[in-house]
Amino acid sequence: MWIFAESVLPDTRAGDFNQALMDLGSAICLPQNPLCDQCPIQADCQAFSLGIQHSLPVKRQKAPIPHWIVGAGVVFRDSKVLVAKRPQKGLLGGLWEFPGGKLEPEDQDLAACIKRELLEELAVKVSVGEPLGTYSHAYTHFKVTVHAHICQLEPNETLAESETLRWLHPTQLTDFPMGKVDRRIATKLSEQYQTNC
Repeated sequence: MWIFAESVLPDTRAGDFNQALMDLGSAICLPQNPLCDQCPIQADCQAFSLGIQHSLPVKRQKAPIPHWIVGAGVVFRDSKVLVAKRPQKGLLGGLWEFPGGKLEPEDQDLAACIKRELLEELAVKVSVGEPLGTYSHAYTHFKVTVHAHICQLEPNETLAESETLRWLHPTQLTDFPMGKVDRRIATKLSEQYQTNC
């Protein structure tokens, strides 16, 4: 292409030549229904001579955007709820979330997903209760649908606070930075608390 471009580029007024090519592309050589009958260089157009001008440009098919189903555990202890801090590096780094993760093929259902994720991430066993809502969000390269469920620690399970774990009253959740989905869950918790007071 560089060799061809250099062979047709005039010795003078190269800027005008380039502008003319761009104007030709925007006004005549349209991606849908090109105006070949009005084209001043139709005789030199390879696409026109081959009869393929209506199938150009060839667009690469975009890969389908992954859609992940996620289970989130809203773990209560007394009147407080558990939030965990995400690692500093990576998506939503350093933000706080309700722990959970992607539904895997080996998970029987969302409850099994949440139990597995909390056991893997926090080394605690939980019982999964009623749903708190379903939340969808689209990121640049993937989509998620998060199913939040109220959870309780199993008897004899304990989980202490640390730099990355906090037990918070629902009214404290607004003080902690979160991604959009977790903020929506936190807002619902706060609204429910205010309604019940």
